Amino acid sequence: MSAPGSISSPEAPRVVRHHRRPALDGVRAVAVAAVVAYHLDALQGGFVGVDVFFVMSGYLITTLLMRERSHTGAISLRAFWGRRIRRLWPLAWAVLLAVAAAGLVGVWDADQQRRLPGQTAASLLNVANWWQLTHGGYTELFVAPSPLRHFWSLAVEEQFYLAWPLLMAGLLVLAARRGRWVLWAAIGSLSVVSIVVAWTSTPEAAYLRTDSRMIGLLIGAALGCAWDRHPLSGPKGLGARRAIGVWGIAGSLLLTGVALTASPSSPWLHHGGFTVIALSACGVVAACVTLPGVKRLFALPVLVWLGERSYAIYLIHWPIIVGLGPTMPTLWRDAIVVVVSLVGAALAHRRLERPLIAGAWSPARLSVVGVLVVALTAGSLAWAQPSERTPEERVGDTLGRVADPVRVTQPTAKGASPSSTTTTTCVPTTVAPPVFGDDSTLDRSTFGGVADPGSGCSGQVRVLVLGDSTARGVSNGLAALEDPRVQVFDRSTLGCSFGPEGCPDWHAEWAAAVQSVQPQVVVINTTVIIDLEGVDDAPFLSPAANDQRVTAMIDAARIAGSTGAKVVLVVPPRPTGLYYCNGPDRETTCDARWTAAWKASLEQAADATGATLIDAGAWVDARDRSADRPDGLHLSGSALKEHSAWLLPQLLQVAGTTP
Repeated sequence: MSAPGSISSPEAPRVVRHHRRPALDGVRAVAVAAVVAYHLDALQGGFVGVDVFFVMSGYLITTLLMRERSHTGAISLRAFWGRRIRRLWPLAWAVLLAVAAAGLVGVWDADQQRRLPGQTAASLLNVANWWQLTHGGYTELFVAPSPLRHFWSLAVEEQFYLAWPLLMAGLLVLAARRGRWVLWAAIGSLSVVSIVVAWTSTPEAAYLRTDSRMIGLLIGAALGCAWDRHPLSGPKGLGARRAIGVWGIAGSLLLTGVALTASPSSPWLHHGGFTVIALSACGVVAACVTLPGVKRLFALPVLVWLGERSYAIYLIHWPIIVGLGPTMPTLWRDAIVVVVSLVGAALAHRRLERPLIAGAWSPARLSVVGVLVVALTAGSLAWAQPSERTPEERVGDTLGRVADPVRVTQPTAKGASPSSTTTTTCVPTTVAPPVFGDDSTLDRSTFGGVADPGSGCSGQVRVLVLGDSTARGVSNGLAALEDPRVQVFDRSTLGCSFGPEGCPDWHAEWAAAVQSVQPQVVVINTTVIIDLEGVDDAPFLSPAANDQRVTAMIDAARIAGSTGAKVVLVVPPRPTGLYYCNGPDRETTCDARWTAAWKASLEQAADATGATLIDAGAWVDARDRSADRPDGLHLSGSALKEHSAWLLPQLLQVAGTTP
């Protein structure tokens, strides 16, 4: 046997195993039900189920490690990681193979299929959360979600399972020599780090980062350390049990409130909210372990059955939701997801999880099957890759930067230096402007705006474009025409125009742009905005909301024309993007009534300010070509250039120049 507190050698002492606690399976059942309901858009804050899993994992893993060290004098890292691999990897890899194979029969669209290889590799390597943080782009907002998006939480737990046993082994050695305060100092320090990282991160980063989300795992670990003498039964004292009862009730009420009202983007979540949620979940777990009445409640047979299969349910349900898409009637979709998830989880639990946990497969057999699964997954992904550019890539082409126009001089004689007085039309400095045909090869990784024209381009109409990503497309389309009569100044901001909240103050940004550019024509091109920046928005179709929009549009037109420029307000087409609209076409920006209301507000603003109204929506509707907007929102391909050719003469007319 190894020395007390040491990490065991390959000839490890026996491993202490826990018997499952039915009440904890009941907690797992409630947690996974909340997550499934969240993904089905039936429970706004159901994502807190993941936090409950984090707390339970931290508690149970720490309890297991401490009991093993107490009973055997060592922590067998090889045995621990072997159990984790058997428990988690086979089913996860099976789901990855199923998702890859589904691509062979066309379940995923071209954009999903293009991204799957990287997402699958990140999931296999247990870094899916970091992959999602570094590979999310603006254009992904308008395409179908990944069928592997839910692997982020598994990655957080797997990273914890890798690091925590190593740290605990060292801490327990120190604690044996210097006292238990070492454990509490480590957990406390790491908790402070987690809270600070979350507080100083963006909501999206705080939601996905391992160091910001480890607070739930650490709070669960703290419970395991505190209860090391009675790890799975809790303290026996009456006072302690009453306190746990109050803690459990308060925690369950808070979790219920969060599940009903919160969203992952709620700012308070990363400003201490994850900590409060974890403490609440810890209270529920403590009550389930300690209090007989709560044990009986959560040990109902149906909850235990679901809890035992909760991991499989979690893995299976999300790819089904994504595969069905948002257009299926809600009741049918929900029924299919629930039934298929439960049946699939039952089969996976019986045929895969239980035999593997029981050690029915030898390590050699498991390794061979694992290699085969990875090979089949890789082959399926490679075979199903799209051969042409995807809609997202084509849209990305319209959001890239074009080179600056400059004055080009002509040589005075063969071999002589260029003359400084002879000029031609303004052209890009280094490369040809982007080609927006179907075979466009512009690097979509650059999402900057159209660069300013050079100062040598005189005598042309200076057009300033303001707005969001649709305005960025207008800038690129106009620049691609290479018309010598116009200069294009792009001051669009992807995802921002009149809002939403969190975007820069457009009043100041647009005023600064007008003063800097001194344009002759200002084009304001935006999508329908439902969350105006700095405004307590009224219901979209109400008279109050119309007044709010008109006020903002009048302010924008007056700012745009503050230096004498002519102002153009563009009526946007109604979006049709499946995932941009999230399926429904009512009570969203895809609602024809909302587009009409936005147009009516633009008309009132134009009447009040003398701005010119140009109806791009009517142009798109008259063409009636779905290929014009691959994502249902942004013009791309030849359609963008055709739209610019239609728009330019109107801009020149507004400027007083003969088209």
